[in-house]
Amino acid sequence: VEAYIDGGYIDDAMHKIEIYQRIAAIRNEEQINMLLDELIDRFGEPTPPVMRLIDVARVKNYARDLGVRSIIKNNFFLELTLFDDHVIKPENIARLSVWQKDHVKLLMDQMIIRIKLPYAAQKELVKFILEVMKMLSGETETQKSAKK
Repeated sequence: VEAYIDGGYIDDAMHKIEIYQRIAAIRNEEQINMLLDELIDRFGEPTPPVMRLIDVARVKNYARDLGVRSIIKNNFFLELTLFDDHVIKPENIARLSVWQKDHVKLLMDQMIIRIKLPYAAQKELVKFILEVMKMLSGETETQKSAKK
């Protein structure tokens, strides 16, 4: 995914390193919001690659909190491998399956949730993964399923 601090947004190498380190240290949404406010104050509105980098930090936070070991895109599928002690509730997996029109498989023997990627998700992969993580956390039902 193209998630980085581009030279058009921050051109100084030391500032870039500082911001990369701070993004890597993010552990919750409050820290993300504080960093975003600071970035806007110091450098202006973040560019799309910078916003994707922030969203990647969000995904990592959800993964850590939920017990997701890895997130891998294989061809047209997204695979989430879970730790044995994951905290994802079965009802959240069921809601995810409904949202994705039953294109979700749970491979319990391998502790994997496999999701067939919709075509639109291929272009906005990080946003799609973020929605999946929110749903698995029980935080949101996504706008699409909320309309049903």
